[in-house]
Amino acid sequence: MAEDLILKSLEKLQKIGNESEKKGDEKEPKLIFPSYSNGEKRISEQEARFLFVRELENQKDEDFYYSVETPTILKYRFSEVRGKKKEHPEINKETGESGKSDVCIYDENFDRKHLIEFKALNKNSFDFKKDFIKLKYDPKVSNEPNYFVHILKSYDAGTVKSLITKYNAAFDVPVDEKTKIDNNIEKENEIIVFLCVLEVPETYKDNYTEPLKFGKKDITEILTKLTHNL
Repeated sequence: MAEDLILKSLEKLQKIGNESEKKGDEKEPKLIFPSYSNGEKRISEQEARFLFVRELENQKDEDFYYSVETPTILKYRFSEVRGKKKEHPEINKETGESGKSDVCIYDENFDRKHLIEFKALNKNSFDFKKDFIKLKYDPKVSNEPNYFVHILKSYDAGTVKSLITKYNAAFDVPVDEKTKIDNNIEKENEIIVFLCVLEVPETYKDNYTEPLKFGKKDITEILTKLTHNL
């Protein structure tokens, strides 16, 4: 269910209008991208998350629950004491703080089933790692995958190259065995990425036709197709 709803919401995201062009869908969704004071369209993860939550609410016959801004079970440390960012985020039950997951889907018994993080634009590597460490290690009963939903405004060959590097680093964010023992981490959760491009360059119109879905082992193969000559 979760993957179908992610795809459905991303398909709708690609169709929404924006304030600066005074363009929107007359039927649905009524949601549009707002504009900055200079007229540039503002793209954030909020639109994607909102559309996904709306799809969840439309599932009247499904037996599940969900929450937003869900506190994590583990405690994480994303910066040094003086605010300087670390190379890698870390799990630390002594000095860390509870993080938040954008959306959590629960089963009928209120057990956490899927954690979902939304990210917009090509952020720095550390931002990717912050989401992936939560998705990969935060405990849950279910063995179902967690999801990273990524929204890009557009891309070129340089974007693709940087994303391959950042995704690989995020999937492999280091957590040592002592930390796993200290925090009772018994398993690693599977992570699946959905990548949605809003404005595909004319040169690559045939390369990207729908949101992409991939796991760690498929990163390079899937992403290089975005700019490969067909």
